[in-house]
Amino acid sequence: MGMSRDIRTSEATERDVKLAWLFFAGTFVVLILNGVWSLFVGTASMGGDESDLVQGWAGVLRNSPAYLLLVIVALLGVWFATSAGARGSARANAALIATSLALLLALASVTRDVAEVVMTTRAATVAWIAFVADVVLVGLVHVAARRRIKQGHLDGA
Repeated sequence: MGMSRDIRTSEATERDVKLAWLFFAGTFVVLILNGVWSLFVGTASMGGDESDLVQGWAGVLRNSPAYLLLVIVALLGVWFATSAGARGSARANAALIATSLALLLALASVTRDVAEVVMTTRAATVAWIAFVADVVLVGLVHVAARRRIKQGHLDGA
């Protein structure tokens, strides 16, 4: 009975590592889709007249579904990497680092885009300030994930 449970746990752990890497790759796909979405809803252009673009909070609202999808996909990568690590996967560490960096990329993309859509001046300054906040937030998520993994190792021991 114990061996069957170990096999199921091992399979679940491997599945979680694979899903973490899948969501890592998916973050880059969704990032591209995010750009296409911005073109579709009129908050970005391919070099045309920028006076026709939807600006301000109305533009952010139009982009919100793409922003949300991007952050959720990146967060799911971190979630599955953490889950695999808590079950003792040796491959989870690399997946957690990669998915944490993907989450940082996703958040930085969203905050930079929001700054550009809302502001006509000083958007770059605000984007850099927001990037610092993104780094702190991702750092906290990463530390929390590491604690969860360590706790999982203690619970399993």
